[in-house]
Amino acid sequence: MARQRQRVCLEEGLRLDLTWLARRGFLRPGLISGPKFINWTNSYTGEETASGEITALMQAGYNGWLHIKIGNFEQLINVVSQPRHFGGWQCYFECPSTHRHCSVLWMPRGANRFCSRGMGKWLTLRSLRVATAVLTAAKRKLNLD
Repeated sequence: MARQRQRVCLEEGLRLDLTWLARRGFLRPGLISGPKFINWTNSYTGEETASGEITALMQAGYNGWLHIKIGNFEQLINVVSQPRHFGGWQCYFECPSTHRHCSVLWMPRGANRFCSRGMGKWLTLRSLRVATAVLTAAKRKLNLD
């Protein structure tokens, strides 16, 4: 019999979305912004899961940093930009672990910092969990296991 795997669902943790932050004024090119307060809520129950403050510096070349503080937890995240093919710039977080560029950083339950989704095999999305459960149930029903 296969061993049960324990995976952490990303959606149950905290999420930093660069586009969402920029649209709400947390990041502004050429300026220091903040500290601004941010709240995370559970998408199913609506209750607050965490709150903190964000300070950001975006220099004229669209590079900078984002400082996040949640209680005693603090993290400094680099923000880098790359030119787009038809003009303009695209900003990305630099993952503190993999140093890859990404638009969303996650801090699942039990993690000690924000990282990109590709950080580990122990992460999963809720939609993948549901799909796996449906597939397993279908296999059992058809006696394919």
